[in-house]
Amino acid sequence: MIGRRLLTLLFLVGFASCAALLVWAEDAQVMRPPVQYEAFQLRDPFKSALPKKGGVGDEDLKGGPPALSVTGVLWGSKVPQAIINGKVVKAGDVIQNAEIIAIDKEGVTVRYGDQEYLIDSPVAAAIQAKKPKDLKGGEDEK
Repeated sequence: MIGRRLLTLLFLVGFASCAALLVWAEDAQVMRPPVQYEAFQLRDPFKSALPKKGGVGDEDLKGGPPALSVTGVLWGSKVPQAIINGKVVKAGDVIQNAEIIAIDKEGVTVRYGDQEYLIDSPVAAAIQAKKPKDLKGGEDEK
């Protein structure tokens, strides 16, 4: 019987001391300074620090995109891909200083400088080649 009373007393003392400790911890708040973002002057960690190959300047971008030949397009998958100049590329890749923006059944959209260009897929180019030239309506050709 004494053992049971002693065990109950120890439990109550332990419970009371834990409750007192929690009350004391709530009163003693940690003072932290407000967080301020000051890294705007630093380098973007998501951009490559490696030098770009070829060093394209604004004067190099005049005259349109470089000669890019699309020989195949895989546009129905989760990651659309295209074969351009013999290399397999996906959106976000850069080939001859032209960034691949999108790949779909119509072709490949590239950004070169500040302009975007659509390079037709082989199928779209074949369809356009088969379309008849604009005929003048109502006139007979001689």
